[in-house]
Amino acid sequence: MTTAIDLCNRAMMRLGTQSNITAFDDGSVEASVCAAYYDDVLLSLLAHPASFGGPSYTWQWPRCVGTGTAVSSDSPLWRYEILLPEDSVRVLRVDDGKTVKPVDQRMKMFDQRNSFGEGMGKAGGPVLRPVILTNSQTVSVTYITKSVDIDYWPPAFRRAFWLCLASSVATTLGIDGNTIAAVEQEASREVERACLADQRVDVVSTETMPDWLGVRFSGLGYGHHIHQTSNTLDAGYIAGGSQPPAPAAAPYAPPMGKNGVIPTGLETRDIAEGTYNYIPSDVPDGRIGILTIGRSPVGWRRPYHTVTINPTASDKTGEYDR
Repeated sequence: MTTAIDLCNRAMMRLGTQSNITAFDDGSVEASVCAAYYDDVLLSLLAHPASFGGPSYTWQWPRCVGTGTAVSSDSPLWRYEILLPEDSVRVLRVDDGKTVKPVDQRMKMFDQRNSFGEGMGKAGGPVLRPVILTNSQTVSVTYITKSVDIDYWPPAFRRAFWLCLASSVATTLGIDGNTIAAVEQEASREVERACLADQRVDVVSTETMPDWLGVRFSGLGYGHHIHQTSNTLDAGYIAGGSQPPAPAAAPYAPPMGKNGVIPTGLETRDIAEGTYNYIPSDVPDGRIGILTIGRSPVGWRRPYHTVTINPTASDKTGEYDR
């Protein structure tokens, strides 16, 4: 059976010291230093095993799940709060305890926002304590626990821990700089190896099409191979329907009239007023900016023009000054 004192003695041996400790309170300098650093090093490594192999990694092996009922919270952002588990080092996720298990995240187009927050609250008690903030009253909390017995630590993590402990206490014990630098590098490598050993690699089945791909190729439907086709897929879907409706045919272009002009009901040399009455375009007080066909192919009047189309002008130019 491995104890905390055993791990401390391994750290001392790596630093080259000649003494072993028998308890955290045996009166030796090494025991006092180990007692001061042990918990801080362990909790820090459990919560954030920062290394080149996993700068934001979270351990798999010490994860624990607990359930409970939250109470009303005074937080303006959350409805409920529940006391943080006493053995918790880091909360990973909070789920609604009354719902079914969450679906595979790989099959979701977008991840949901964080389902919880952390802070200080009373959670129905008289004093402020660390709490979990959530919008669900019955919750299931997944967190990293510090209560795993040393005998159940993975070997890679156990070695990484006592090397980190040795690196932390080395300066206080007066170890030379070369040894400290070597131990620090070795501890960093072992943390990286422990993270890599703890990882779980998810294998995505190539026989399953995620929903975001299903949306892109929904006209083909599930179970069909993607192939090239000259057929036009139906457009327009009804939410919840398995088959798309047959859309009404729409013309690709509006009907064209003489000389490529779209028929609007206006006769040649007519323009529309705001009252939808038609007046000849060569009337000086006609509406501005309306196209009309006269002797010229197309003419118009705008505020900055000084001429207007007059197909009956005596000089046959088709234009006259205002």
